[in-house]
Amino acid sequence: MAAIDKKGHRYRWLGKLIMIMVIQSVFGCAGNYGRLDPSAAVTKTFQAYTIVPDHRYYYCGPQGRPDAIIAVKDDFTLVTKAWIAFEPSGRELRRMLDYAETHFRLDTQNSPSGYVIRAPDGREIGLWYSIWAQTVVEMLDSHAVRIYPPRTRDLPIDRDGTHSRDIP
Repeated sequence: MAAIDKKGHRYRWLGKLIMIMVIQSVFGCAGNYGRLDPSAAVTKTFQAYTIVPDHRYYYCGPQGRPDAIIAVKDDFTLVTKAWIAFEPSGRELRRMLDYAETHFRLDTQNSPSGYVIRAPDGREIGLWYSIWAQTVVEMLDSHAVRIYPPRTRDLPIDRDGTHSRDIP
């Protein structure tokens, strides 16, 4: 009977060790990823064509017809090949946002919304404006971030083989 208890005791410890390793790996991975938080204030900021100081602007998608626009605080470095930097003027931002509003409403019956991009510790990284609220915000170090573009495959494919609306 004593041998069985020792064997059972060993298996309990092994089970506890495995459980601890699983919990550490789950929470260890979760610590490197941020999130998007919905924000009516960010939506209003973009819809008012307001250029936020101390931020760098990027878009993804077709030039001048963005799938998403982000504004990243100067404190952070965006590591990307997917996002295209641009210098927003009120006029350029208005053109891009007006197109996005029309484009998304025609193709999806949705309007873009604003989100705060947050680091895992809650720090504000920047702003996000799109109909898509799902992305990966990966912290590479305390001030370097990789923000993935939104998944846009839900839009129908059109004549030129992309998801953007063709302009005649």
